[in-house]
This record gives sequence, C-alpha cells and structure tokens, in this order.
Amino acid sequence: MNKITIPERNRIADEAANWLLILDEDNSKQTQQAFQVWLEQDAHHQQAFSKLQIMWGLAVDLPTDCLTELPQPTTRTWWQTLRHTIKNRLALTPLIWPVGSAAFALLVATFSFIAINQPQQIDNTLTTQIVAIEDPVIYQTPTASHQSWLLADGSQITLGADSKISVVFKPEKRAIELLQGIAVFKVAKDPKRPFVVSHHGHSATAIGTEFVVKAHLSHVSVAVLEGKVAVMAANNPNGLTLELGEQAELDQHSPLTKQPYNRHQELEWQSPLLEYHDVPLGEVLHDIRRFTTLNIYLADNDIAAYKYSGQIHHDKVEQWLSALPHLYQINLVKVDNTRILQKQEMQK
Repeated sequence: MNKITIPERNRIADEAANWLLILDEDNSKQTQQAFQVWLEQDAHHQQAFSKLQIMWGLAVDLPTDCLTELPQPTTRTWWQTLRHTIKNRLALTPLIWPVGSAAFALLVATFSFIAINQPQQIDNTLTTQIVAIEDPVIYQTPTASHQSWLLADGSQITLGADSKISVVFKPEKRAIELLQGIAVFKVAKDPKRPFVVSHHGHSATAIGTEFVVKAHLSHVSVAVLEGKVAVMAANNPNGLTLELGEQAELDQHSPLTKQPYNRHQELEWQSPLLEYHDVPLGEVLHDIRRFTTLNIYLADNDIAAYKYSGQIHHDKVEQWLSALPHLYQINLVKVDNTRILQKQEMQK
C-alpha cells in the first residue's frame, strides 16, 4: 500500500465517517452504488471505512460519559462528528452490538490510536487487531427490511428481513453463525483464514466466493452465486463442493446432494414479492413471519404439510392469510395481533 500524507489520511478518514453516517440513514440502491464506487477507488478508503465501521459497532457498548474522557483532536471535523453521532446512537436500539469487555477495551485503544501520533504510513496493526476480535459481533435486521455491511476483512454481508448473524474473527478462522433468516456473503480472499458460515452444526466454507445461506424450518440451504463453497451437514462426515449455479440442502437426516438453482429465485427476498412452487405451507409461514408483526400459529401440525404454490407480497400478509380458507379446508382465527390457522373439523 502506498504511503499517504497526514492531510490526505485525514481527508480519507473524514470521507469514511461521512459515508458511515450516510449509509446509516439511507441504504438505498443508489446510495450503495455510489458508496461502492468510492470504496473501490483506493485501498486506503476500504481500510479507513472498515476501522470506522467496527468502532461504530463497538461504540454501542460504551457509556456515554466515557467518550468525553478520550483525547479530542481539534483539527478533525470527522472525529467530532463521529463522537457526537456515536453518543446519540447510544440512546437507540442498535442493529450491531458487541459482547464482552474485550470489545470495550479495543474501542478505547482504537480511538486513542487514531487520535494520537499517527505515522505517515497506515499502520496495519490496528486492522490486525480488529479482524482478530474474538468477542461476537451481532448483525441483524428488523422485520420487513434488509441491509448490507462491510466487514473488517473486506467481506460484504447482506441480511434479509428479520435475520441475524454472529461474527467472530479468529487468527485461524473467520467464523460466522447464521442465527436466523437469510444472508448473502461476498467473501474477501484470505487463504490463511477460512470463511465458515454455520447453523445448527451445518457449515459452508467459502473458497473465494459469493453465496447465499438460508435457515429453513428443518434444514439449511446453500446456493453459490460465484466461485465455490464446501458444504457439510451436521453429523455427516461426507461433504460436497458446490460451484456456480449449484445449491444443496443441509439436513442431517437426508443424503447431501447437489441441485441446480435459479439466481433470481435465490435473491427474490430482496424484492417485495415472494414466489413459491409446491412448497409446504409450514415453510411458507416460516418465511413470511420475517415480513410481518403478526403472530402466526398453526393449531394442527398437519396444516404445515399442505403444499402451496403462488405469490405473496411482503406488505399484504394479512390479505394472504385471509385467502387461505378459500384454498384449504382451514379456518383463520383472529385475536388482536395473533392469527391462528386450524383445520375446519377442529372448530366447535
């Protein structure tokens, strides 16, 4: 990486802080595209943004009064803006939060490092410390919304609605756990540290790639958008390597096999319309719960096996539920914010 002057470093830091604030307020496609253009202009842009994003995530664990005790450079508007914004952010419910005291200690060290005695050449020590954080950092999205983040190693994640992952960067491995929902990973290459996504014992290891991992009711699906992914189901010693255009369902009770996939279908959760073809109703309900605040329950497990084909608009879940009694021999019971599906013969 080429040397840069202190004024140039400060300018880049200022731009990175501005982008951090902009993306927090506006995550539109146009904004994301403009941000990617800036990010790819210079490797220093990527490094500066990665550092600030990690600080942004870690800051939610800091007491507000602690920030006032840190050094306060008088020549950097980006620092003052970030401090002010972080203090405001502490009062909000965060989408990214770290666990444990190690994250707090690292944040203090990070702020001090940037504020005091910066050398002319960017020091990679801070980046190494950041990507080796072993306290989990949680990324999650609210109902009916998806969002993207850039990780400290340069990888990009996009989470679907009501989704959550845990990220732990160890010296020997980048460990990501899909806690719920669906995630797309665009992985930065690092031959010495595999990028492994797991869920309930199932795992997918990236081989310089982009792929989708989705948690279903009884299994996990993995689809490759670019490159290759090595997958392994829980309690199954025989894994597979998936390539572009291939997917697999990881189920500890079934053999692991490859199937072709449709890229549009795998990414349709980013559009306002979900489409299903002969999918069990229980799986469909599992999906749409991520797009509604309604509490939806099945009074009979047999209903979960009913097959459904059709489209569902994210904003019209209530209307779709009301139409189900016309498709199946079931009743829809409405109680406040709760919806219960029951077989007709169960109703007294």
